[in-house]
Amino acid sequence: MTQAERNELRSLLRQWDRAAANVRSLLNSEGWTESGFDFARLREAVDVRAEVENAILGFWSRVRG
Repeated sequence: MTQAERNELRSLLRQWDRAAANVRSLLNSEGWTESGFDFARLREAVDVRAEVENAILGFWSRVRG
């Protein structure tokens, strides 16, 4: 793996870590509002995490392919 690829993977993993932490925080307590749980915010956070996961899978397909 080249240095540029390592840097790209490191960046993708940091993005995933932030996205996963956002989902965790919403599930733990930040997703609650006065009117109940904000499923729209959770869905958005899960979608962002899924996008990063797809980017990681794409990275591995490209590097290994």
